[in-house]
Amino acid sequence: MFALVVGCADSGTGGGDGGTGGNAGTGGAAGTGGAAGIGGSGGNEIEPSEILLYLGDGVSPDMGGRSGADAIAQSLLPDTLPGLSGGAVYKAHAFLSITDDGLADFPVNHGVPDSLPILGIQDDGTKTTLASNWADLMDGEIAVTIGQAIGLQDFNFFWSGSSPLGQATGNDCEGFTIATGNTAGVSNRMNTTVDWLEDPAGPFSCDSGYFILGIAYCTANCPE
Repeated sequence: MFALVVGCADSGTGGGDGGTGGNAGTGGAAGTGGAAGIGGSGGNEIEPSEILLYLGDGVSPDMGGRSGADAIAQSLLPDTLPGLSGGAVYKAHAFLSITDDGLADFPVNHGVPDSLPILGIQDDGTKTTLASNWADLMDGEIAVTIGQAIGLQDFNFFWSGSSPLGQATGNDCEGFTIATGNTAGVSNRMNTTVDWLEDPAGPFSCDSGYFILGIAYCTANCPE
């Protein structure tokens, strides 16, 4: 538009000046280069590079279903998550299967990245690789024991609701909404890398409190 205005103003003077209008068009091309700069600014957002599995608190099973359990997991994010103190934003989910929402389906149901490695993180920030991607995590075997990865000792139980392959079993205290009955799906398999998601002795009582595990991945202001 700027080139057109110059061309009109000088059109009575002569053709040479009209050529000047053409040069202004070149300036417009430079503006296109500026637009490329806009794309560059978008590159400041660094994609997440890992999914972190962490140990929460001991809680009763009446968590309020999926939304309530996820809110608990979000509230228990470890202070040692990379970049958290510098403004990194993390999305968390409770690491358990509920009714028709199994762990294996997290990438479809909740948009959890399925190609990132999964690492356990301990209170001191130590990270240990459990699996190379989500499918690898859900194949019934992990690289190290969950106890080694997140710092949970042998014979401690965590809520699971899952089969060894991450499918919902229905043993979930009515979708993790009640604290009575004998339909709790938990695991205390801290010392094994095989079938670590389901204790073969279950289901257990829903009137007990066990640990909740969470997963988290960065969604904004991610560290390099």
